[in-house]
Amino acid sequence: MVGARFPVKADTEVNDDDHARYWFVLVGSAPLNSLAKTIATPDGRPLGDRAFRAMSEPPRDLGGKFRCSLTFGALTPRGFERLKRFARPNRDGWAPEPNRPFVLLAD
Repeated sequence: MVGARFPVKADTEVNDDDHARYWFVLVGSAPLNSLAKTIATPDGRPLGDRAFRAMSEPPRDLGGKFRCSLTFGALTPRGFERLKRFARPNRDGWAPEPNRPFVLLAD
């Protein structure tokens, strides 16, 4: 519910200082994003053309400092298409972000 601006970097550009200072919003799923952890779907099926929005532990150990990451994950073009709804606010049907740690986006 807060409009925020933050640096955008490729996963290969993230450095130790970034890990120490920031929480992450990751786009893409493992193995496409090297910072994203592999996340199992609740039904145990492969992700395929589905997508997900998930809160997770940090992409690496921060020595006990609390950090989390928000991952918008997909593996296929159709899966990334499902994530477009998060790319901009929905002015016609505004609703708060769900408080669920995992949301699977499928047909």
